[in-house]
Amino acid sequence: MHKNRVASVLAYHTRSKHALNRYAAGPGTLDWEAQPAAFRDWIDAQQIALPRDVVVSGIPWSALSAAHPSLPLNTPNLGSFLRLCVGLTAWKEYAGSRWSLRAHPSSGNLHPTETWLIAADVAGLENGLYHYQNLHHALERRAWGGESHPSGVWLGFSSIHWREAWKYGERAFRYCQLDMGHVLAAVSYAAALHGWKPRLLALDSDAIAGCLGLDREADFAGVENEEAEVIIALEPTDEILPSSWKHWAGEPGLLDPRPLHQWPVIEEVAKATRGLPPAAKAVTDFSIPRQYENDIRAAEVILKRRSAQAFDGESVMPRAIFKQMLAGLLPADLRCGGCGRMKHGYIRCYWCIALKVSNRACMCYPARRPQCFRYRRHSAIHSPGNLPILNCPCINWLQPKRERLRAHCLVIRILRHVAPSPS
Repeated sequence: MHKNRVASVLAYHTRSKHALNRYAAGPGTLDWEAQPAAFRDWIDAQQIALPRDVVVSGIPWSALSAAHPSLPLNTPNLGSFLRLCVGLTAWKEYAGSRWSLRAHPSSGNLHPTETWLIAADVAGLENGLYHYQNLHHALERRAWGGESHPSGVWLGFSSIHWREAWKYGERAFRYCQLDMGHVLAAVSYAAALHGWKPRLLALDSDAIAGCLGLDREADFAGVENEEAEVIIALEPTDEILPSSWKHWAGEPGLLDPRPLHQWPVIEEVAKATRGLPPAAKAVTDFSIPRQYENDIRAAEVILKRRSAQAFDGESVMPRAIFKQMLAGLLPADLRCGGCGRMKHGYIRCYWCIALKVSNRACMCYPARRPQCFRYRRHSAIHSPGNLPILNCPCINWLQPKRERLRAHCLVIRILRHVAPSPS
């Protein structure tokens, strides 16, 4: 990335941070009656309803990371997959307001991410580009025709910045990126259950926008633009991504007819971050065997996901599950057996607080800033005798001398490897 663009991104990062003496620039007050529409329709586009049945409902949560047979790419399986990663899971009502929940979390439950699907030789669908309409669990046919296409299914994602800016002001770009990460994680879970191995394509922003029709300025005249994010192949393929469409249909619906604020810095940082994504190493298999006495179905876990907003003070979390959660925070090469083989290096230390639920273990709250220090392979381990969780150098346990809270409190340092030490 050019140094001027890097400078723009760093400047945005600084100005959009909250500080002890100020908040980042935002609207100040909210008119909930004027909230942008939660769903975007493509008016006059043909709509194809998808089956709602979850075809992998019998797989237990403990088998999520196990290998599963690859299911055919057809509408029943795609409908099942989309329900488990970007579909609606529930509706809530309170004080006359009604809102939906989705399979993946979102900052403020605002869901700025739009989902696109490119289908080629998929049973039950004509070849073309489709927009996924969450509310109706349907595909809206946006483009078709043109050159012959290879077989496959690709998912595209875009962000509508205004959905977040309406509430969070200049911080909206941060939250759109956060949400994109949530979506990609949800895709990985849902794909694993269907036996698919999604792969992120190394495409620059202009290519993604052209493929998804997001660069058609006339179509977006007078409505909120969508920022091209990523495209994923649901199954690994070396085939060329279909991108040359002959016919287009539909107009994007307006989400907010009376926007009260403008945040030009969001477009500035978006422009500065466009281009080819940075190269990433292949992720090492980090699956960890899970053994629970009373296992639950994976689809049930996904569809019942909720944001934690209140706790009853009575529910408990077994130690084994808490241990599994902590293990999931560590890189594969730092987990237990991997730690003993790690050479001297720099470690980033994240402080977390664990509140009691069962056997002195419950929820983790990360601190604002990590601490960096030199780590040596034979560092001493301090672990409370009654809490043998992850007994390895990855975690140092520090027991407070006296309990100032009614709930037992543990301070946990979760260490992540940053880089080998310089010679």
